[in-house]
Amino acid sequence: MSKPEKNPTKRLISVRDDLLDEVYRASVKEDTTATKFVEEAIKYALKISQFGVESSRLVELCEVMQTYRTLGGVFVPRDVLDFLISKACRDSKEPLHVQWYEAGLWYGKFLREKFSDPVQAFKSFLEVTRWDLNEVDLIRDRQGEFVKLRFISTLLSNEETVFLVKFVEGVMSSLGYRVVNCDHMRGIAAVEFKK
Repeated sequence: MSKPEKNPTKRLISVRDDLLDEVYRASVKEDTTATKFVEEAIKYALKISQFGVESSRLVELCEVMQTYRTLGGVFVPRDVLDFLISKACRDSKEPLHVQWYEAGLWYGKFLREKFSDPVQAFKSFLEVTRWDLNEVDLIRDRQGEFVKLRFISTLLSNEETVFLVKFVEGVMSSLGYRVVNCDHMRGIAAVEFKK
């Protein structure tokens, strides 16, 4: 026979009134109590922290995933993507370069309208939606006039790296930047932009 579970001690935490009002509204929407809503939120925030993700970053990542979904992004198995690329590149790679660039233009316009910091949102977008990227780095000056995006992948072929560079160029063009330097080879790229 198991022992009855002991009720954990409860403590009070000060919360701003405006946040508490939002908690009450949200708990009603979810058909739960405000206490349970807050306890669940804290539990999930702690779990996210264990993954090494700051809770403020989680909101951004969720927004990016929702944006990806809204823009029609889909996850495609690697083998299928490789097959499609090889078929499409048989005659000429140029049409695919144009498609990647134009897709980037469209994504960039959406990011510009949706996020207060679209460049940071784009970095997060690459981190979340591109599982084939091992690293994504963003360097920029304080005024936002200069931006350098760098990504590294052990999986990307030379052609896939070029496609991604074209996509990045399209996004950044929509955000008002022009390419000033681009260096890439299989799986590695560093692209510098200026306003």
